[in-house]
Order: sequence, then structure tokens, then C-alpha cells
Amino acid sequence: RRIRIIFRSTWASVMRLEWSEKKKKSRTKTGGKSPFIIFGDRCTLIFLLLFLAYYSILMICILPVLRVTSPMDVDGNGIPDDILQGARGRKTARHAVQMVKNTMDRMKFLDNIKHKTKKREGFMVLGMHRSGTSMLAGLMVNGMGYITGGPLIGAAFDNEKGFFERVDIVNQNDEFFRLQQMDWSSNVVHYDWEKALAHKESGEATFKEGERGLAFLNDSNNAPWLQKDPRMCIALRTWVELLDVEPAIVFTYRHPLEVAMSLQKRNSGFHAERGLRLWIVYNMRAIENSAGLCRVLSNNDDVMANPIKEVQRISDELTKKCGVPRPPHRLSEDVVKQFIDPTLHHNKKADDKKGKVLATFKNDCVAKDFKSIFQEGTQNRNTELDMYLKAMKVYCDLKSGDAYHEGYEWPSLTFGSN
Repeated sequence: RRIRIIFRSTWASVMRLEWSEKKKKSRTKTGGKSPFIIFGDRCTLIFLLLFLAYYSILMICILPVLRVTSPMDVDGNGIPDDILQGARGRKTARHAVQMVKNTMDRMKFLDNIKHKTKKREGFMVLGMHRSGTSMLAGLMVNGMGYITGGPLIGAAFDNEKGFFERVDIVNQNDEFFRLQQMDWSSNVVHYDWEKALAHKESGEATFKEGERGLAFLNDSNNAPWLQKDPRMCIALRTWVELLDVEPAIVFTYRHPLEVAMSLQKRNSGFHAERGLRLWIVYNMRAIENSAGLCRVLSNNDDVMANPIKEVQRISDELTKKCGVPRPPHRLSEDVVKQFIDPTLHHNKKADDKKGKVLATFKNDCVAKDFKSIFQEGTQNRNTELDMYLKAMKVYCDLKSGDAYHEGYEWPSLTFGSN
């Protein structure tokens, strides 16, 4: 289209010039035509021939591109692999725009914290609610000696061994959320970390609770500290700005259906579709917000399968990779037996041998049907299944590692309350 516009504009300009010259010098000593017009006619002809030749060559070069209907159809010959793979991964304009926005936001965040020392004195555990973060934190605190300070939120019917969450930091995150018209289970996808900082600086956000938590995290005498609150998946960048020292990150996740069923059982009226949507949002924000920080990855299945091996691996990696001080103890079998009760592992997903296979993703990772409170064929059931398959795609990409890559395309969600 640009070439056609340039061609038409050039042709119109040439024709106007010739008409003007002919009108002004219609009678000359050269028999009715000026030498300039004679020269102009020849020049125009040469120009048009050259332009047509150039246009033909250009069209031959770009014809293969004009024929494709999507980035996946582009022939890779002569195109750098990184650009080609990037084009194929960005299937929609929406994703491309969002990726640019996320990249600029991350660059701004990392530029803001580049002055912070990399001598990491502790770490934050990131993971969606009901994803085993309390169990992981408990093993590392009770069994290895990482420090949380306090007071902590006490044990409850839905978490008999305790949450290992500081009351002050949880309350402060709730305050940040409240001022942006959200809470832990609604609207969190719209959280703005810079707006939260502005609310703090203006005094609109009460920061009395946050001051206590921040004082603990900024005190080097408390190393190696551990901070855990699922809300940090959302609010991480706000807190990293406030910390004196950049924290390390431990990210963990659990099967989305287990999380959704656990929330549905605990919270009245909390349907699986909402839990699955929240699962996507929390894991998406945890990965996006921690990009660029020193990050150690785990998952609930690996912790449950071999607690001593997996938790020790996490601790060793925190020390060797991120420089977090080594804790005073190694995890023992006695602590694991005292802390992990298989009967408290609520809402374990159905046996993989059961259930109809709804979809198969990378590395033969499958999404199987599950029992729903909605009848088959209803709008609610169809919406639930659609969200489940989106969550399972992310889950399988977490298992394969694809979800951690820059430019990963997160599922498109119609955000209502999450």
C-alpha cells in the first residue's frame, strides 16, 4: 500500500509540473516547446522506467510474504532464527502489544532497582493460594532454620500446620489492594505496582503495618529470612522497590484443578471456573513480576514426592545461585514426618488413569475431564471447561519450561472479577 501511495504521489507531482511548465512556456523559439519541457519529458520517461523496474523487483521479493496468512506460514530462508521464532510465537496483534508493554514495564522496574545490592539476605516464596506454599515454607522454617519473624497468621481449619505469613505484610498488601478496588480473589489482574507506591508516598495508603514488615526484611541480622504471602505474586514489584536489598525468589505451582477444587470447598459459592481463572492470573503475575530476579523453580508434586530431596535442592540453589546465606540446618526425616501429613493434602487430583482425555499438550501432558457441579452442555459447564483447558495449557507449559520464556503467550482472559 505504501508503494502504491508513493507511486501515485510521484506521478501526480510530475504531471502537475509538466502542465505548469507547458502553460507558462507554450510558445518558445524551439517551435512551441521549451528545452526544459523536452528535457522534462525524457527525464520523466527514464524515471518511470527505473521506478517500474524497481517496483517489479520489490514485488518479486515480497510476494512470498504477501501470500501467507499468519506468521506460522513464513518461510525461514534468509530470516534470522531469533526474529523468525519471535514472529511465529506472536500470533496476534494483541499479544504483540501486550508483550511490548510487559517488556517496557519490566525494563522500567529493573532500571529502578539496579542500584540495589545483589547481596541477597533472604527470599520470597511465590505461588497461588492453595498451592503448597505453606507446606514448603513450613519445611524450610521449621526444618532448616530460615527466619520469618512475626507475628504470624495462626493455623486454621484449612491449613492445620500454619500459613507462615507475617500478619503485618498480609495486612499491608490488603491495604494496597483495597485502594485499587480489589482483594486477593477479585480484580487483582489490574493491580498497578507504581500506583501502590504513589498511594504510600501520598499517605493515602496507611503504611504502619508495612513499616514493621519492611524493617524486618531490611535488617541484615535477620538473614537468611523467608517471606511468604501469595499476594506477593501480585504486589512483588511494589515491595522490591521498598527493600534495601534485592530478594531471591522461590516460585512453586500446583495442578490448577486441585487448587480450584480446594478453593471451591473452602469458600462458599467459589466455583471452579473462578478458581481456575485466578490460578492463571497469580501464576502469570508471579512469573512476569519476578523476571530479572534470581529465581529458583519448584512445584508441589516434586515436594510431595520427595520432600527432603526437593527442599534441600531449593535451599542449595538459593545459596549457590542467588547468594542467600545458608540456613543452620539440613532438612531431616523427623521434621518431614512431623510436618507432612498426607491426609492433609486436600483435593488431590483424580487418578491419571481415570477420566476422559479432553486435550493433550506438550510432552504428552494431558487434561482430563472432572466432575462438575454444572450439567453437561450448559453455558456454565462450557465456560468452566474452556477455562480449565486454558489453565492446563499453562500448567503443561510450566512443566516443560516454556512458560518461563520471555514472550510467552499467556491465555486470553475476559477479566471480570479476577
